[in-house]
Amino acid sequence: MEKKNWKKTAEDILDQTCRTALDLGDAAGRGAKAAGKAAGGAARYAKLKLEEADLTAQVRRRLQRVGEMVYATHTGDPTDSEAMEAVLREIDGLRETLREKERQRLGLRGIRACGGCGARNDRENEYCTNCGQPLERQAEE
Repeated sequence: MEKKNWKKTAEDILDQTCRTALDLGDAAGRGAKAAGKAAGGAARYAKLKLEEADLTAQVRRRLQRVGEMVYATHTGDPTDSEAMEAVLREIDGLRETLREKERQRLGLRGIRACGGCGARNDRENEYCTNCGQPLERQAEE
């Protein structure tokens, strides 16, 4: 092989090796980014589950309080209806927040909950498969 051809072949091999190394680096970077995104999604999912558990516990405590108020009325120690109404409004607010957390968590798994009936639907659905109501569009995570 001539010196000129050998030099050209060596340069071609080196050039191809560099391109391959850059391609591998890019692929590794994309893989790391995807892994990071998946880990972030898993962490977000777990956080939402914990928030839902906390909200559920708060609802239970307030329902217990309402039960105590009702029983107190039954035993002759009437509860102020405004006080009971305030606790019931708190429960309504907590349940609304709980539904929103569940919607967010399901969205991470590609599931959309219907705002009307609560049925679970695939992300691609435009209308609820249970009640036919239009489904609210969710922002992409």
